Amino acid sequence: MPFELMSFKTGGEWIGKLWSKFKSIKSKYEQEINEINDIMFTDPEELAKYYVEPNCQETNPADHHEERFLTATEPVMRKIDQFFGAKVFQPGDNQLFVLSDAGMGKSALLTMLKLMHLTAFWPPDKDCVLKKLGKKTLYDIAEIKKRKETILLLDSLDEDPTAYGRVRERLSDILQATQAFFRVIITCRTQFFSSEADPFNKPGVAVVSGFRCPVKYLSFFDDTLVMKYLSKRFPKKFWWFTDTKKIEEAKNVIEKMGSLRCRPMLLSYIEELTGSPLLAKEDSEYQVYDALIESWLDREKAKHKISKENLSDASIILATVLQMKGLREISEENLDKLIAEINKVKTVREIELKGRSLLNRNSEGDYRFSHYSIQEFLVAKLLLSDNPVFTPKGSIHLTDFIFRMMLMSKRIPNFISLMDFKGLKFDNLDFSGANLTVPIRTGIKLKAVKMDGAFFVNTIGMKFISIPPGEFMMGSLKEESGRSDNETRHKVILTKAFFMQNTPVTQGQWKAIMTDNPSHFKNCGDDCPVDKVSYDDAQDFIRKLNQKEGNEKYRLPTEAEWEYACRAVTNTAYYFGDDESRLKEYAWFDKNSDSKPHPVGLLKPNAWGLYDMHGNIHEWCQDFYGDYSSDAVTDPVGPHTGSVRVYRGGSWGDDTRYCRTAYRSKDIPGLGSYDVGFRLVRDL
Repeated sequence: MPFELMSFKTGGEWIGKLWSKFKSIKSKYEQEINEINDIMFTDPEELAKYYVEPNCQETNPADHHEERFLTATEPVMRKIDQFFGAKVFQPGDNQLFVLSDAGMGKSALLTMLKLMHLTAFWPPDKDCVLKKLGKKTLYDIAEIKKRKETILLLDSLDEDPTAYGRVRERLSDILQATQAFFRVIITCRTQFFSSEADPFNKPGVAVVSGFRCPVKYLSFFDDTLVMKYLSKRFPKKFWWFTDTKKIEEAKNVIEKMGSLRCRPMLLSYIEELTGSPLLAKEDSEYQVYDALIESWLDREKAKHKISKENLSDASIILATVLQMKGLREISEENLDKLIAEINKVKTVREIELKGRSLLNRNSEGDYRFSHYSIQEFLVAKLLLSDNPVFTPKGSIHLTDFIFRMMLMSKRIPNFISLMDFKGLKFDNLDFSGANLTVPIRTGIKLKAVKMDGAFFVNTIGMKFISIPPGEFMMGSLKEESGRSDNETRHKVILTKAFFMQNTPVTQGQWKAIMTDNPSHFKNCGDDCPVDKVSYDDAQDFIRKLNQKEGNEKYRLPTEAEWEYACRAVTNTAYYFGDDESRLKEYAWFDKNSDSKPHPVGLLKPNAWGLYDMHGNIHEWCQDFYGDYSSDAVTDPVGPHTGSVRVYRGGSWGDDTRYCRTAYRSKDIPGLGSYDVGFRLVRDL
């Protein structure tokens, strides 16, 4: 039998009305308000004062990789109003999922719903219960008596340790346990589910164990909502005077944040972020969180005269231990045990845990970070530190947020062997500019929609840049200065992306695999290109590197791949244009080399981040040498047989004409010369 209809009656100005009512009921419901603070670790009064209602939509906005993708959105409370008022005909109709990425306002939304209950927006016969999902939640739910008159709000499925590795089973248990309630709203992060376990792969609906539940995604804040928030945060002091300076400072920070300004959690700390020197350098999500942490550390240092470094170390250790144990909070007793084990953690006892501190305590004295993404970021800080503050003893459960922080960082992560990827989703992600060292080294299969500028560093320090598939005109124009007859211009299509080493193989990298050093220019040092290496020698190096890394993916580039990567979407004699007078900025050749090679990567790279393509050392390619056809070809690998192999690129002893992108040369595979080396590619 369907449940009765319910009128929610939010209306367009419900937030202002709620704030007015909140001030009048604050004393009466002090205990309930404190309980909300304990459960959600947010100040309900501050939230109600500054809250801006987000929009929602049927599909995941992150799937479109841009904040302004054309899609239908509407205020989330309007959809919740419809959900509360709809009839229930089948299992799941009364159980709504609200999904979004980290910091997008899921917990704030449930908190506001609970405040609506306290401020009498709902019919008096309806109760409301707010819970964080965790190990005890289903036991607590079982104690609720009037289920048909109760709206149940369950926050943060992605933080529920009982869901790790068994998401569908946990969802099924939750839906079974809550089906008798009047309405249920469950929040979760969008990237929490693996491809196999994802029940949200259909717009607007989730199907789990016979339950067919409605689904809404919180939309990114658009510019209108961002400015609405700023007008609340920095209101007019008097009717004739506005603090325009603060608003302008906030706008400047928001502009640097890019799409991150769309995350309400980060917007709520806009005053802390204003003026941060870290954001003057970079505006990545990693840098924004780093600036937020630094601001907090500076405040605590000023208030309590404590060491900023000690508090940072203590917070990082505490966050990592919580993450390893699948916890969001730690009791005072267990904190004492942790301090006895790791004395550095004691600094968290020396600060005032209230207000806008990023580390707080609830009414029972449990310690917890103000937002889960703060805990996650501190874990990422440890994993990306050049000098880790401690060594974890056990596996570290990675979340999508921690993984994303590692992708954004230019650093090489620590403790890769301790990383637990269970439950992470890696399909259809935008990895543009990402550091893929962790997924590449751990063998995770990536199905990316974009990888432009992505890179990874292998176990011996070789850096590889992602090269996208595409087509280009190989060879040279007939009017190109210095052109040779074997550079027939023709269309080439490359259908597969690949990674190319950003420099030639160095002497240090060669010795890490082969132990010996065949180079004529040994005195140049480990950072100089290895020379006097034959094609056969290069193949021996590749075989041993593949053995070390446990795959068969390293190889020499084909001649077409080499020229495509060198050109980086150019059609000129050099990847910087046709003006050979500029060659000295990009290559070591006969006019600037002093007749010797130089350390790799000292001069300017091409548009894809590849160094020394026009000079320093010639580079072996995979192909046998042969004449080009003028016909278009797809994924060419050169002639099937031959007696000589191709090498490309200029060297330290060459004239400018031999440094051109299209120039080709060849040699017998068993011969090593003091101006020939190689660089590698790696298949995805």
